[in-house]
Amino acid sequence: MRKPPRSEAQARAIDGSRAAPPCPEQWRYTSGCAVWHSQHEKVRRMETAKPFPPLVIAVVDANPADVSIIARVLHTHGLQYTLQVLESRQRALHFFDQLAGEDIRCPDLLLLDYTLPGLDTCELLQWMRAVPACRHLRIVVMTGSDNPAVEAEALALGADAYFQKPVGFQRFLALGDLVKVVVFGSTQA
Repeated sequence: MRKPPRSEAQARAIDGSRAAPPCPEQWRYTSGCAVWHSQHEKVRRMETAKPFPPLVIAVVDANPADVSIIARVLHTHGLQYTLQVLESRQRALHFFDQLAGEDIRCPDLLLLDYTLPGLDTCELLQWMRAVPACRHLRIVVMTGSDNPAVEAEALALGADAYFQKPVGFQRFLALGDLVKVVVFGSTQA
């Protein structure tokens, strides 16, 4: 694999032949490495940035095409993940019952289809927020509906975000940025 060309500032900081450009003391993240430097000084320390562990994402969606697109979106955004696909009301309820009753790890993120047949999404959202093991669970409610009342209701019941499923893949890519913001607080993760 070919390495990307270094910027002039990177070359100066690495070879030390010229002073690094002025900037406040801070960490800089470049190509997976964290480089610490202070104003007008050579690099003092370099260490490899710790990658985030794979996200555990539970997807409650009965449409296999949507699940496949979600996986492609996450991959396209460079996220490491493990999907737990719950494609039916029965599987979803069984999974959430296990979370409440056993000492198993809650997912980092729940992507919840608002219109899963036979599942009362509003009741499930309220119930999930009451499960102590999942108090840090991030929830994104997804739907193909363009009804603004659905978004308002989902957010009022404790969802962290709402995503209207688009028709095309290019627009579906916005879900990747939304996941990054909900989980990491920024699209730069």
